Amino acid sequence: MSLLEATGLRVAFGGVQALDGLDLSVGEAEIHGIIGPNGAGKTTAMNVLTGFIRADGGTARFAGAPLPSQPHLVAQAGIGRTFQSSAIFADLTAVENVMCGGHRWSRAGLFGSMVRTRAAQAEEAELRRTAADWLGRVGFQFPVDTPVGALPFGEHRKMEVARALMGRPRLLLLDEPTAGLTPAEVHVVGDLLRALRRDSAHPLSIVLVEHNVPFIFSLCDRVTAVDKGRTILSGTPAEIRGNAAVIQSYLGGGGAEGHAAAPAVPPPAVADTVPPVLELRGMRAGYGRIDVIRGVDMTVRPGELIVICGRNGAGKSTLLNAVSGQPKVSGGEVLWGGARLNGLSVSQIARRGLALVPQERGIIAGQTVESNLRLSTGGLGLSRAGYRARRDAMFERFPKLGARRTQIAGTLSGGERQMLALAKALLRQPRLLLLDEPSIGLAPTILEELGRTVEAIRADSIAVVVAEQNVWWVAPLAQRAFLMESGRFVASGPAAEIAERERLLESFLGGQGSDGGADEAALALVYGGHR
Repeated sequence: MSLLEATGLRVAFGGVQALDGLDLSVGEAEIHGIIGPNGAGKTTAMNVLTGFIRADGGTARFAGAPLPSQPHLVAQAGIGRTFQSSAIFADLTAVENVMCGGHRWSRAGLFGSMVRTRAAQAEEAELRRTAADWLGRVGFQFPVDTPVGALPFGEHRKMEVARALMGRPRLLLLDEPTAGLTPAEVHVVGDLLRALRRDSAHPLSIVLVEHNVPFIFSLCDRVTAVDKGRTILSGTPAEIRGNAAVIQSYLGGGGAEGHAAAPAVPPPAVADTVPPVLELRGMRAGYGRIDVIRGVDMTVRPGELIVICGRNGAGKSTLLNAVSGQPKVSGGEVLWGGARLNGLSVSQIARRGLALVPQERGIIAGQTVESNLRLSTGGLGLSRAGYRARRDAMFERFPKLGARRTQIAGTLSGGERQMLALAKALLRQPRLLLLDEPSIGLAPTILEELGRTVEAIRADSIAVVVAEQNVWWVAPLAQRAFLMESGRFVASGPAAEIAERERLLESFLGGQGSDGGADEAALALVYGGHR
């Protein structure tokens, strides 16, 4: 018997048909994967099933009853979910965020919580114990009272899974749960989901929307492949893997592992005599009294593409954020064309020609594509004609955005959101573009397209720095790469060589070894004598 049955779901945004008759059936205690290219309708289907978007047609039933149409009623019915874009309370700690997921079964009420009755205090203590337990089970690697702002993106993902599980759901919908996680962390998530499905006292059905195809095929009982808002095929992983229509729609020319081919001509080196656009000299930065970045040196020249790789929590995001002005640099120098950026605000740095595309994309979900682009030009003093010329250039570079100019940004697919984030940054005509984990949530075909876009940007003499864990798509395009560990660069050199060192570092420090210990010869290769 199916726990969830959806038939003929249809949703349109303006003239764009996001769902066009999608079918989905999920059984009791089943792990079910949904795959498909960006824009196929996967996240839209999740939003319909959880009441965030009303379907234009079709039916959906849960546990034999019509599916409720509002999010809080869906949660009360026993459906939990995570979101593709990080959905956290930035002012709370990790454990407080997870505690919020227990609202479905908490009983103290608003008044009891305000006056701190004995029952409310006991319930809060129980919520905290349960939340801390779930954080441990999902592999959370920080103290539970850590402020969310001090956590790397991968820990946000684990925290959101723990919060969804706090609601004791019968059905758990996970939208890109492994995005931003290292292979070792993905392994932990997979083991957790298998254990949850086997829990006889509280059986759980799980639906995964994922671009990590090997993870989906190794974990799921059944998989549904979708494209253009329709179901292509539902079946076992073996049936999906061998289907020609699925391969063509999802994997494109990237192959089964999604690896793009290296460019025919290696990227040209930038001469050392070219004046740098950015220099970091012994840079230090962090949060409060804690330095996350600890003495980093780097030079970036116009038209150069540099990759910063390293595992989750190595400091990559903090480095890019600090260069952009927040958090503030606590030591060393950040030089822009020879002038110090230390102490300048985010807006002052942006006006000098530096643009950051953060992990969370940085789009305004409740505004249209057009409004997002217009708002990104604040402070430039553009005339109407000047803005239209730049906007039209972005629509020419990203045709899908032009077709969706009146669509609400929060309803775009992951790939379309990344296009919009890039367009917002490029609209300001920067001299340096910083991209933080741009591959998160993107299908292989879209990653190939992203690689071509980044190469075109670099060819326009714009310097590009990409911070990535998943480096296969960008390493062939880069002139140089740096490997970061514990807030320091531990190796630098040709991108292919550094990508291999990153693989070794993840293998030995990510807990994949048979005894958890590191081979000293391999670590010597990784660190190159810098330990």
